[in-house]
Amino acid sequence: MFDFDLTLADSSSGIVECTRYALRTLGVTEVESGRIRSVIGLTLHAMFRTLTGNGEPESADEFARLFVERADEVMVSSTQIYREVPDLFEQLRGQGINVAIVSSKFRYRIEAILDAAQLRPLVDVI
Repeated sequence: MFDFDLTLADSSSGIVECTRYALRTLGVTEVESGRIRSVIGLTLHAMFRTLTGNGEPESADEFARLFVERADEVMVSSTQIYREVPDLFEQLRGQGINVAIVSSKFRYRIEAILDAAQLRPLVDVI
């Protein structure tokens, strides 16, 4: 079982871009890349609360909607699978070991990234 972001792939540049897009659209001043990177792995609502201090559910919902809107455009192309992953997955498959990915990232996004890297056939469960 593997997490996805920062375990199998680096999608941090896409996450930073999508976060900035959503925050900028909501009128939030620029947030440092390092601050955004420090909250990768949290849910989108938790990212919003942590980065802005705003606990309003409606604002977090709009942030999440805007983040996903931008992610649909850039996330697959901006995500880099770590170079060791294809060989690791092949070795596990060769040993009869199933591979599962557990992540808060949307399943369809992980599937698209794996498809682009031609790794989806080597993953049994997402």
